[in-house]
Amino acid sequence: MVIGSAEFGELLASCRQAAGLSQAELAEQSAMSVRAISNLERGRPSALAWLDAERANLAAAAGYAARAGLPEYAIGLSTALFFHLDYGAHFPEAQAIHTAAALAATAAQDRQAQAHALINLAGVALRQSRHDEAAGPYRQALALCRDCGDRFGELRAMASLASVEHRESRFPQAAGHYREALELCRELGIRNHEIRLLTSLGQIDLLLGRNDSAATGFRQAVELCQQAGDHNSRAGALLGLAEVDLHQGRYARARSRLAEARAIYAGTGNQSSDVHAVYYLGLLALREGRHQRAAGLLQQARATFRARGDQADEAHALCRLAELDILLGRHRQAVARLHQVLDLARAAGDRIGQALALNALGDALRAAGRPAEALTAHRDALRLAAEIGLTGEEKRARLGVSKARAALRI
Repeated sequence: MVIGSAEFGELLASCRQAAGLSQAELAEQSAMSVRAISNLERGRPSALAWLDAERANLAAAAGYAARAGLPEYAIGLSTALFFHLDYGAHFPEAQAIHTAAALAATAAQDRQAQAHALINLAGVALRQSRHDEAAGPYRQALALCRDCGDRFGELRAMASLASVEHRESRFPQAAGHYREALELCRELGIRNHEIRLLTSLGQIDLLLGRNDSAATGFRQAVELCQQAGDHNSRAGALLGLAEVDLHQGRYARARSRLAEARAIYAGTGNQSSDVHAVYYLGLLALREGRHQRAAGLLQQARATFRARGDQADEAHALCRLAELDILLGRHRQAVARLHQVLDLARAAGDRIGQALALNALGDALRAAGRPAEALTAHRDALRLAAEIGLTGEEKRARLGVSKARAALRI
């Protein structure tokens, strides 16, 4: 699937303008014609179909340009294709093109281009839950941007670094960087980034049990999206509001928001984000007791996460499937799955996923008649949830400890 014609055109034009390039300059740097750039920005489907068909050749061209001492071509391809590769989840080609651009910019001693190529490259690692691999390039890019006075690049690097901290459950650090990026964003007047930062801060509030604050942030993001015409970011904010609804038992409203988000993603071809809507629909079906539908949706989400190497999100989907096993009395299968979840979450450095899995494991073990092991799992979950501030999982762990102790009569 490719990103939708009109949306990709808007994103390409926005990225080109932020980089200070005319269509002619981008065409010269990317080895495309001015007509091709114009057709892409105008959303011509034929141009996008060609782009999708030629991904492998474009990756090869970027590599050749870097080796042949033609840095402007490798850098231009990385800039022009960033959104197409990211939203389409074309990670192998993205890895190749952004690597070529980073190498070419380094060789040319172009610090600004090097920084943006590093941000693009680290984004591939982040999408696949390789957090340690992403953090270093983001920090390097942030230093390069500050050194050469690239405020837009500084914003990109800071917000991206906050995303790594967010995924690693370092919420105070992540929130601090998000807020710093938000101030810079407002100073520069870049509306679409402001929307994404508000959504990210809302997600942290949600994880920390601050549902009302989270909902306020998501609603602000939706309003800004309507003003800016940013459809993909609107869908992301709708996912956040749907998650608030799930927490508060408003299932009909959650379903409506998820349907709206999926319609947006279908229109823009944003499969990288659509899978998260599928996951939440599976969670909604699980909460409503529609077990067969929940299994299908969660298996679909898990397969997509697994195919693109996203261990953290795969762990979350697999954990929900294990919760379904518990509900259906398949305790042995649930225990086996939850050990897989823990392996995935630990490999991804996802402490949220670990806390969820430990509590679910405690539930499965207690249901299987193994209360001593359940007590250990819930205590581990309690310690981890308290450490990172997950109030919901902390409450769940305390309840699990009480139930396990009651079963042991201690």
